[in-house]
Amino acid sequence: MSALAASAASYAMGGYEVMVDGVIGPWFLAPWQAAARLHQLDLRWVVLLPSEAETVARATGRTHADALTDAEVVRSIWRGFLEGALPEAHVLETTGRGIEETVDTVRRGLRDGRFRLESR
Repeated sequence: MSALAASAASYAMGGYEVMVDGVIGPWFLAPWQAAARLHQLDLRWVVLLPSEAETVARATGRTHADALTDAEVVRSIWRGFLEGALPEAHVLETTGRGIEETVDTVRRGLRDGRFRLESR
C-alpha cells in the first residue's frame, strides 16, 4: 500500500488528478495520509458501501478471471469496513444505485469537499 500511495503521490505532484479504485479500508489509510502530508496533497477517501447482500451479489457475479468472487472473503472485507469505525462523511451507501447515480454523487461530493481526509 505504501508503494501504491507513493506512486499516486508522484502523479499528483506532476499535476495529474489521481483516483485509485480498490479496497482501501481504514486499516490501509496511514500510507496515504503520510504521502499527502509529506507532499502537501489534497487527499480524498470515498467508501462505496452497498449492503452486505448486494456486495456479495456483485462480487459473485463477476466474470473476469482474476476477480474476487469468494463470498466469504468478500463478507469478511465488507465487515472489516464496518469494524473500522468509518467516518460518516466518507461513506456512500450504494445499495440499489446505478453506476451513473453513484458517479454523479461522488463527483458532487468531491467538488463540495465532502470526502476530504486529513493527512494527520
